Amino acid sequence: MVKKSLLLICIMVVSIMCLLPTGVYSAEPSYNLEVKTIQNRDDFINYYILKKENQEVGNKNLIIYLNGSELTPVIGTNQKNKPYFTSMLNTLNQYCSANFDMLIPEKINIGQAKDYSNDLKVISHYTVEERALSAVTVVDDFLSENNYKRVILVGASDGGAILPKVYNGLKNKGKVSNLIIMAGGGLSQYDDFKLLQQSKLPNMGVYRKELLKLDMTMEEIKKDPNSLTKQYLGWPFKRWSSFMDYRPLDELLKIDTPILVLHGDLDISTPVESSRAVEEEFTKKGKKNLSYIEYKGWDHQLSKHMNIILKDISDWLRKMNR
Repeated sequence: MVKKSLLLICIMVVSIMCLLPTGVYSAEPSYNLEVKTIQNRDDFINYYILKKENQEVGNKNLIIYLNGSELTPVIGTNQKNKPYFTSMLNTLNQYCSANFDMLIPEKINIGQAKDYSNDLKVISHYTVEERALSAVTVVDDFLSENNYKRVILVGASDGGAILPKVYNGLKNKGKVSNLIIMAGGGLSQYDDFKLLQQSKLPNMGVYRKELLKLDMTMEEIKKDPNSLTKQYLGWPFKRWSSFMDYRPLDELLKIDTPILVLHGDLDISTPVESSRAVEEEFTKKGKKNLSYIEYKGWDHQLSKHMNIILKDISDWLRKMNR
């Protein structure tokens, strides 16, 4: 889960978006926002740390949040999304009777000032491998210098899809206690799109017509996999050549850490069958570390129900700590 000239409405639906700030929660103690940058030659990765003052890190918990595919600053232009993340943390604190900080890795070369949807320095790095590696770099850098009672890695939409690859790539994975995937799915995006071709969900319209071009477009992508000018559904071929065949499920099966998967059954960006496949495969393999919650009548934008999501997460975390 990018504004492009091609089929704008379709793109806004299919670009695997996640957890956009749509809710307002209780106004509790504020958090300080710290911005740090990792420089790598001509490229950089920003990351954000939300934490309260005058509290020892060792007595707190940490949420690491991997956002979806949008190419705008996670924290918002001029930090306008900070109140959303702050209120979300305060709500989780109340539900869990705990104190959480938050670490938010940004995508490569995304600053704080604008929409980067047409910035080639950003788009050229948007692959599974580079998105995962940039998150691993940030998380390992932070965890190598900070200790928390509990560290929870959370990913939504595209962030949920890359989450198991990020976790498996961490040097400090031993510090991560729980994984939460929201509307990320477990199948490849090619398989997701094949499922959506046959879907009877509402609001498919023009989107379905584009999905029916999938196999023809895949042949074109294979001929020019690194193209940044040729596009499908608003994204360059380079992005699709990376994401189309990547299966999060293959990475998930390597993991024994407790995992919570959340998905809505009306999702037309990542079909719910993609997460059902994760539950089915874990059951088949006899793996006991997966919990799955499916929400009837919910679409891809889980943020519309954030209080329910946070309550379910807090209940699951309590259960895992018994």
